[in-house]
Amino acid sequence: MHQPRHSWSPAIVFTLVAASVLASIGCSEDSPTQSSPLVTCSRWDTLGIGEEYDVPPRPRHMVPAVVNGSPRDLPFEGTANVLLAVGRSGFPCHATIQSSTTVEILENAAIHAALQWEFDPAERDGVPVPCWVVIPFRFSIRDG
Repeated sequence: MHQPRHSWSPAIVFTLVAASVLASIGCSEDSPTQSSPLVTCSRWDTLGIGEEYDVPPRPRHMVPAVVNGSPRDLPFEGTANVLLAVGRSGFPCHATIQSSTTVEILENAAIHAALQWEFDPAERDGVPVPCWVVIPFRFSIRDG
């Protein structure tokens, strides 16, 4: 099978495609799903983190996942869904891959980026509470 030839610059940059993350925060009482770009959840509680809330967390600072390198061993595209624990302060305190269609190096880039995000924390009765969010990082190649 013939593959198309690409002209690659020295650095190939994999970037996060995060369209409408701010506008599509959803809430799930059971577990994270892949149906919305950012899903908050209050009962997916393996670290003792995650309380019920009436105001979901809102991203206030988002960091893209970026990897510089050769495309030879990396896929052209894929998604890594990061499960992120957000503390009462609005800062992440734990991240792991919930599901992925890409390779480990891109998963690690997604985790590294997610841990740098900042949120207005979830609230219950006006008091900040910890919670979980799922952030999908969609990777695609572009000449950099």
